[in-house]
Amino acid sequence: MSSRAPILLSGICLLIWGWQHEILWLAIPMALVSEVSPLIKTRFDISRNELNLVFDMCAVFFAGLLVYGLVSASGSRAIFLLIFWLPIVLFPMLLVQRYSSQWQKIPFTAISLKARKAKQEDKSIDISFLYIGAILLSASSSQITPIFFYLCLCCVFFVAIWKLRGRYFPKWAFIACFPLAAGGGYIIDTGIIQTQLYLEEHLGRLFLDWFTKDNDPFSRDTRLGSIGSLKGSGRIIYRLETIGNYPPPKLIRDGSFDLLIGNDWSASEIVFSRAKTNNMLDWRLTTKNAQNPASALVKISGYFDDNAILVAPIGTQSMSNIPAEKLEHTRLGTIKASEIPEMLVYIAEYSVNGEYSYPPKSHDLQIPDHYTNYLEDITSTLKLEQHSPESKLIELQRFFLHNFSYTLDLDTTDTRLPPIIDFLTNTKSGHCEYFASATVLMLRKLGIPARYATGFSIQEYDDFEQAWIARKYHAHAWALAYIDGRWVNVDNTPPDWVVEDKEEGVLLGIYNALSWARYAYNKWRMGNQEIVPDSYIYTIAAILAVFIGYRIRKRRLQKTAPPTTAVNKSADFSNPWIQFFKTVEMHTVERREHETLFDWYNQCSTTLDEKSAVQLREIIRAYYRWRFDPGVDKNGLRKHIGELVDNF
Repeated sequence: MSSRAPILLSGICLLIWGWQHEILWLAIPMALVSEVSPLIKTRFDISRNELNLVFDMCAVFFAGLLVYGLVSASGSRAIFLLIFWLPIVLFPMLLVQRYSSQWQKIPFTAISLKARKAKQEDKSIDISFLYIGAILLSASSSQITPIFFYLCLCCVFFVAIWKLRGRYFPKWAFIACFPLAAGGGYIIDTGIIQTQLYLEEHLGRLFLDWFTKDNDPFSRDTRLGSIGSLKGSGRIIYRLETIGNYPPPKLIRDGSFDLLIGNDWSASEIVFSRAKTNNMLDWRLTTKNAQNPASALVKISGYFDDNAILVAPIGTQSMSNIPAEKLEHTRLGTIKASEIPEMLVYIAEYSVNGEYSYPPKSHDLQIPDHYTNYLEDITSTLKLEQHSPESKLIELQRFFLHNFSYTLDLDTTDTRLPPIIDFLTNTKSGHCEYFASATVLMLRKLGIPARYATGFSIQEYDDFEQAWIARKYHAHAWALAYIDGRWVNVDNTPPDWVVEDKEEGVLLGIYNALSWARYAYNKWRMGNQEIVPDSYIYTIAAILAVFIGYRIRKRRLQKTAPPTTAVNKSADFSNPWIQFFKTVEMHTVERREHETLFDWYNQCSTTLDEKSAVQLREIIRAYYRWRFDPGVDKNGLRKHIGELVDNF
């Protein structure tokens, strides 16, 4: 059993990789270079220092890709970037093993700095199977043709395992068991996919809540009734820049909800309408209202998933500079974009006086039955029945400002009451979700249609960036009220919540600098899209290859036959013969570590013609005499062995 991969296997895997990623133009040359080595007699005499240099440069290239991935991508995108480049990063290592005269196995000292420091010269490894594993891992990251890839994967595994199987494992048993294993793997893979589809279809929102709670446009989990600290981090989520003379919007929304179910808010309608566009870049959500010509522009930038919910001020009428497959929105104001870049810098045009589209429906006045009596008692004390809607908003704001306080550290509540009622009657202290939920219910009790909205509060200006910053701890909830034919923001959370959430310190300053650097770099990339970033990586890889080639260009090219010059130059006479035997191994049978030369000869002679087998036996006999016979004429025998090698 040999640890070396079968001939052509790595080349075939490279072609599969190229097919999967649609880069056959690169995979075909790599496959040819890796597989023609047995046909080319030229070998490079690479020193140990040069071997270490090749592997160190591969490590540097991989580290550079890691930094590039962290800067230009995030999450799974960075991981897939590294996986995609694995065959290219490791390719020089394979070439060293295929084209060097003495490194048919790679010593651990070249791979591991720890082994290099400990000088573990006796340990080495054949990296051909490791490289094939890296190719298949990279190919699996692109499921363009999943069935084709799985069939190819099965074929590769069959050839590889056939090569590695035990000598005493019956061939018929292996051939019989492998289809069962391949079929079982396909059934398991298909079963996982079907199970996922079933869960998505039948568990719907529960499945979505479990995996993407923060991005669900149809429901929003609250922390009503939760105990403990809910303070968020200082991570920058969005940046806003004003355009024109209008100040920035105080609130930017990512969702609105009109149904209170338990302690969570949900949307009664989940139907998206497609926004109108002529160029797949600029999108019209609603028509301008003739009664409200005043509109403002704000530039919003942030990082998003491929399919993401976008934030925008209430009353947004159009959005521009969004390269998307489609842009959709609901009657509640949720905006969703599909197939968008990781970073967006888009412009939202919005009405400064509120949202005139989509009048209220019955859900906007609905109050759960178990809240009705409590709300009746609370609102009756305010005596607002005869007030105008605008006056009701003002009095309600005063009610919360003078009687309630803001906190993120929640104490134990009276579990016998709904959390919102307990907040209104007992604790009178809570975070924005309490104030928003209570405001919505009280407005509805007063006859004003209202909704629950979530998003971010815009309150921090960065002088260095000259932009408004929305951090994670600026996440906010508030109410929407329908007044005079338009929806307006109603935020009754006490203003001191800004001070409560603010973080200061050296670490935040360092984070701000790093966040700005990443933002500036990605913004520069967006402005220079005619330069494909991947072209930089190909260029760097080519430069590294040229540099490594330059370092070894003065090294002697050694022919696999005859190695006579090596014999005459070598002061250590045994080394050239070891190299000669290794060269023969490459074309016959690999010699095991425990085998003597004659044991190895008994196996490899069957692969040689009769004349070559006799010559090889004579070379081994002469070599043994030269090494172990103290009475032999060393110089004469050395000349004789050289003649035998020349003839061979």
